[in-house]
Amino acid sequence: MAGLMLAILLGALEQNIVGIALPSIALQLQGFEWMAWVVSAYLVASTVATPIYGRLGDLYGRRRVLASAIGLFVLASVACAAARSMPELVLARVLQGLGGGGLITTAQAVIADMVPLRERGRYQGYISSVWAFAGAVGPVAGGFIAHWLSWRWIFWLNLPLGLLTLAVIWRALAQLPRSARRPRLDLAGAALLGGGTAALLIAVTRAGQGAPLLAPASLALLIGGALAIALFLRHERRTPEPLLPLGLLRDPTIARCTLGLALAFAALMSVAVLLPLRLQLVAGLAPNTAALWMLAFSLGVPAGAFSAGRVMLRSGRYRPTLRLGSSLVPLGLILLALLPGDLPWPSALAVLVVGAALGMQLPTSLVAVQNAAPRDQVGIATALTVFTRLLGGAIGVACVGAVFVAALKASAPTDVTPSLSDLLHGALAPQAGADGPALRAAADQALRIAFLAALLPALLAVGVVVGIPDRELNRAPARR
Repeated sequence: MAGLMLAILLGALEQNIVGIALPSIALQLQGFEWMAWVVSAYLVASTVATPIYGRLGDLYGRRRVLASAIGLFVLASVACAAARSMPELVLARVLQGLGGGGLITTAQAVIADMVPLRERGRYQGYISSVWAFAGAVGPVAGGFIAHWLSWRWIFWLNLPLGLLTLAVIWRALAQLPRSARRPRLDLAGAALLGGGTAALLIAVTRAGQGAPLLAPASLALLIGGALAIALFLRHERRTPEPLLPLGLLRDPTIARCTLGLALAFAALMSVAVLLPLRLQLVAGLAPNTAALWMLAFSLGVPAGAFSAGRVMLRSGRYRPTLRLGSSLVPLGLILLALLPGDLPWPSALAVLVVGAALGMQLPTSLVAVQNAAPRDQVGIATALTVFTRLLGGAIGVACVGAVFVAALKASAPTDVTPSLSDLLHGALAPQAGADGPALRAAADQALRIAFLAALLPALLAVGVVVGIPDRELNRAPARR
């Protein structure tokens, strides 16, 4: 568990520590137009790589796969630290995401190999505590490093941490079982799934950053991505050893849990993006103070996950916790949309409810999928949950971000230039004169609309979760 938690910490920190240093990076490398892609490149690459790592773990053994992912992640971190321009940094972040996509997926599949299902929710609570630590410490550490040292040290620090993680897991996981048969990886399926998913995510990400969704470049990406996914599904039905066994999705538990996770993460990532904007734009808090108020969200998720794990351990059931968690998320989002945006306390209490409710769904959905999957497909089933989770989060952030941008421009005073950067600067700047209060009011209105937009996937998740079959959890680990 020490090695697995280190591996997850390695990936979780990278998702939380870089964002705060983006202005410093863009200023030094002179590439503000590339700034958003420093984050998006990692997210898209890790999403694409996730199902591939799950299948590789089933075929070749999780020890070698996890070690390879850590090695690629560390080498790419060195490339990030040495980048001399923003395009170089974005390319290095793609490679880093390809490595990071295997850290969390493979670590959770190892837990499935070692821990009985009934106790697995408790172990997922430990994993959630690592995410909480990374979410609380990452932004603060990133800001401190960027201010006092250099943004490059954010990536250099992955070198000793990654080597330590590699040494621990290589020794600790030596007894993990491996497949006795000679495996064959579905390379064509991997290429089609990776290319199609990447194209769709890039198109949606561009839309979330303000580019028209029906622009020629975005439209070409959407059509090409949809065609690649269609070819992938056709290929998977015919190949003898598919990358993603489509039979898994015929199981109602796996199908509903993965869809529910995608919808839940769309709501979760939307809150994670919108709440800091509300605290700064509407409540007028400084970034470091806003980060402290975000602790309610960062701590609510692991608290809900830990509670769900204890309930599953005692009852051996997962459906009641899933239903309760999915039902509470819409309530929290409605509160966020209706409560005064200039008072941080009500927002913190509402977001605590949302975080705890979402945390209740994460371990229970994963355990339910692992309980329903055949033993030789636990790795790809675990990867499927992570893949749909990341995919839902990426699409949710892009869509809610697009709603916020459109609502902000529509609510802004007519005599103000409708540039997003100008609007945000005017809302944040105290010296903005008469336009400042009007812009902050426009931001408040736009954020309320965006929170209501995040309500849609949360309500859909309730309908999906209601139909999940209620099965008793097995008492044996996936592999002996």
